[in-house]
Amino acid sequence: MSKNNKTKSVTTPTQNFITGVLAGISDVAITHPLWTLQILRQDGLSAQNILGIVKKDPVVLYKGALQNAGALVPLTAIRILLSSTFENYADKNSINEPGILTKLGSSFLAGGVSSLISSPTELIRTIKVKSSVLQHATASENFFNIANHYVQKEGVLNLFKGVPTVAIRDGLYTAAFFGGPQIVKEIINPYFKNPIASTLVSFSFTSIIASFVNTPFDTIKTAQHLSQSVSYLIGSSETGSFSEACKKIYNTDGLKGFYKGYAARGTRLSVGLIIKASIIEKMDEYWSKHNENDCGNNTNSLLGCDSDDPSDSF
Repeated sequence: MSKNNKTKSVTTPTQNFITGVLAGISDVAITHPLWTLQILRQDGLSAQNILGIVKKDPVVLYKGALQNAGALVPLTAIRILLSSTFENYADKNSINEPGILTKLGSSFLAGGVSSLISSPTELIRTIKVKSSVLQHATASENFFNIANHYVQKEGVLNLFKGVPTVAIRDGLYTAAFFGGPQIVKEIINPYFKNPIASTLVSFSFTSIIASFVNTPFDTIKTAQHLSQSVSYLIGSSETGSFSEACKKIYNTDGLKGFYKGYAARGTRLSVGLIIKASIIEKMDEYWSKHNENDCGNNTNSLLGCDSDDPSDSF
């Protein structure tokens, strides 16, 4: 797909980070209960059992919410910052918006790198949820106490056991997030006169396809983290390896087992993607106007403003 001729927007790393923080906060506030339902479903609980747990303790839906926010907010900011940095590096000699292949490659790499943060954090959150289900004393502990105890018992390296799986999952998700809607929009725009409808359809369709592709990796990751959680909480012989997790899922539920929790996860990703994309779009518009005003008011602006002065080319 050819690169478009739209002029590249110029935002600073600080502006990209602020945008990511706002997007992450909004995402967690709305979608965290869906994440909890997804984990419980992937843990093998039926809808009826989950309903019973929620009725008994509705707060379980928000277990780990602060930890989730503490991870997802900076994580979203880091992904946006990394994706923008990789894009600018790949297209550093161009004044136009990066092509779709550059966007996909940069965002996939950003998602993969961010897994070094997301995987250990999700492990600790999973321990928190699992301990609540088992009514284990760890459920009352905070994130840092669990992490500290886990490292003392299992070692630092075991915090990163699921990173390769999470790297693939997150790379696919961020690639879909930053590049997918643009591809879908180009296809459906001739059939949609309303730009809002076009945006909603493109993001919804992208998130559904993306979640279908990367849900097996998320299910495997969850199985790995659940094995590690059980080993940490009550002891077990499971290693939490990728192959062990795949065998366990397949032997229990067959191929469909890799899509346990897909409804909750697909809904969560769709809602979260639309929320974050809307905020990013509005913030990009704000930063664009803000930077244009700064360019107009400062002849020696550091924002990379265009100038008609011929001397600028030397």
